Amino acid sequence: MKVVHSEGFFNEKVFRSMCTIEKRRQAASLRAGSSRYTSQLWGLIRCQALGCRFSRRVPVFGMLPAFWCHRLRLAVDVTDPAADKETLTCRDRYLARNGVTIVQVSKLDITMAPGTCVRFLESVIEQLKQGQESQC
Repeated sequence: MKVVHSEGFFNEKVFRSMCTIEKRRQAASLRAGSSRYTSQLWGLIRCQALGCRFSRRVPVFGMLPAFWCHRLRLAVDVTDPAADKETLTCRDRYLARNGVTIVQVSKLDITMAPGTCVRFLESVIEQLKQGQESQC
């Protein structure tokens, strides 16, 4: 599991402008055909189980992470150990520059230790909530 913390300012106008109809259709298609790993993790975090609301496969600055919490600006993605690391890194840097925190959870972690994945996400969420409170 890996966290890439946000570096920049979250610009709501830019965020909204990149949610094109094409991206929304692509997101709906991905939701309909989600993998067993994504479905398994969704079962653990849905219905505000972690104290915040997640959405599945919504456009975030033109990207489609597996899960998105708008209030915390948190994207959770399910990654394949064999995935192209350079592509993931470029995408994650782009999102981080736009004020998004990214958590990558590997398929192997979801299969072998789902409880650990949930605890890890809980700790990241708690850190983000504390960061929001300190800004007020």
